[in-house]
Amino acid sequence: MLSALALIAGVFLVITQGKRPEPLKGDVLLLFTPLFWQLGHAIAKKTNYSPLTIATLRNTFGGLLLLVPAVITGFAFTKFALAEGVIIALTQGLWYLAIAWINLSKATAILTPAPALTVLLSTAVLGETVTAYHLAGLILIILGTLTISREESGVRE
Repeated sequence: MLSALALIAGVFLVITQGKRPEPLKGDVLLLFTPLFWQLGHAIAKKTNYSPLTIATLRNTFGGLLLLVPAVITGFAFTKFALAEGVIIALTQGLWYLAIAWINLSKATAILTPAPALTVLLSTAVLGETVTAYHLAGLILIILGTLTISREESGVRE
């Protein structure tokens, strides 16, 4: 429980910079993303499909669902779009393989540092400034992740 609180506190510090958050419409919509992702992961964890099959089905149906709006709004197929597609496909294959071997809650906790790492990478790539809140949040996230990653996982049979 302490590890989970450290993770949440760390992400909160990184995102809010110690200020009171003022959620906008986009923020609220973005909060639904993890909810739907986790629902999908929980369903995938209960199936007997291989991780590659789950990732393929999820991307195929998602792509078909988004194809019409993408064409209507100006679909652009570039080398960067292709690279992103390959990266996402590889990542999802690895993700579903991971949750086949370890607990979903543990896998999610290990993935939690992503926002903090994104902030740090943006400093290197975009020249953004790292603050004390970023560093304090990253330390909490790392400590929480390391503690949670030591938990035992059940293997799906």
